[in-house]
Amino acid sequence: MFSTLNSILSLLISFGILSIGHGLNTNLLNIRSLLENYSEITIGIMNSFYFLGFIIGVKIAGKYITKVGPVRTFAGLISIISTISLIHALVINPFVWIILRLIYGVCIAGSYVVIESWLNSLSYKENRARILSIYMIVNFSGLFLGQILLSKQLVESFTLFAIVSILASISIVPLI
Repeated sequence: MFSTLNSILSLLISFGILSIGHGLNTNLLNIRSLLENYSEITIGIMNSFYFLGFIIGVKIAGKYITKVGPVRTFAGLISIISTISLIHALVINPFVWIILRLIYGVCIAGSYVVIESWLNSLSYKENRARILSIYMIVNFSGLFLGQILLSKQLVESFTLFAIVSILASISIVPLI
């Protein structure tokens, strides 16, 4: 188990960093939407479009993994996530945010597919459940830490959006 864990450590570190940014981003956008006086219906549509994007991302990610490989797929998706975070800070418009949430959903789901398929390929029948449980612990821990970051800065500022972008960008580094 320890040799397998050592071989997936960089993957789990990368995913952990991404999860922190994702946890921050999800809560930041909901709170910031309220501060921007978006209606509850608009916020609901934004969140629905995120999940629509998530469904689309799960469906198409495998094609890109096969075509260009997991590292390039992951790097491309993460680059888009990083960019989307910055656009959220620069363009305060509910229609734009709805479209960005759709694209973000595609990208975050695609990155999950890359990580999970990679973990599955590195695991064996005997240790797959343990590896996936560690993966889930990393995921929920990252989401939790992202929420803690939310309390450290003003939601109205550019800073939290920049932190999401930085975390997304830096999540690629452990895989290099």
